[in-house]
Amino acid sequence: MQLRHFFVRNSDAPELIELFLVAGVASVLAIRGFLAATGYPQLGGDGLHIAHMLWGGLFMSAALLLLFAALGRVAQRLAAILGGIGFGTFIDELGKFITSDNNYFYEPTIGLIYIIFIAIFLVLEAFRRQEPGPSAALANAFNQLELAAGRPLDADTKRTTLDLLAKSDESDPLVQGLTTFVRSIKPQPVPDMTTFERGTTPCVSIAVWCFHVGSGRFSLDCSCCSPFCR
Repeated sequence: MQLRHFFVRNSDAPELIELFLVAGVASVLAIRGFLAATGYPQLGGDGLHIAHMLWGGLFMSAALLLLFAALGRVAQRLAAILGGIGFGTFIDELGKFITSDNNYFYEPTIGLIYIIFIAIFLVLEAFRRQEPGPSAALANAFNQLELAAGRPLDADTKRTTLDLLAKSDESDPLVQGLTTFVRSIKPQPVPDMTTFERGTTPCVSIAVWCFHVGSGRFSLDCSCCSPFCR
């Protein structure tokens, strides 16, 4: 089996990786800030210490279980955020696992964490630049309709699906039939968000720090939350 048939690029990957990256960076900064402000308390006693790395594993496991159990964009975005929080919580204790004395304060750790996040950023940029081939475009067109299942098809989803179909093999009868079907659907207004969706939308729930990947800086500019606000 060729790799391209095994691995089909997700057109939503840049958005999801960006959420993962933002959540990971934010969790590292939040943990380091909290520990410094509270004098580095330890959870446990009687010779036990519950490292926050374990909480990171819990968050990452929750993200995977959510992806296994649920369909839809809300589930994907929430899983990306939970996974990012878990990864950041896990990687924050890197110093303990690369030193013989389990030294959390090992000075090069911050630099190594920075390099890891830069590597994730480069993966994100690679996904942004990559255009899907005909087979991947068709698969993503189906994915767009799958993610919209159970809700009226809005204009943005219809336009995205048609754009993907235009990048597919137009001689394929499946592409032709699906294109005709999608064009025949009258787009509906975007429905009001549920309470759950509103709770996972930074632009609606709280003002959050968003990472501008293009400029590599933090900002309160709400435009970076556009994937949530459309």
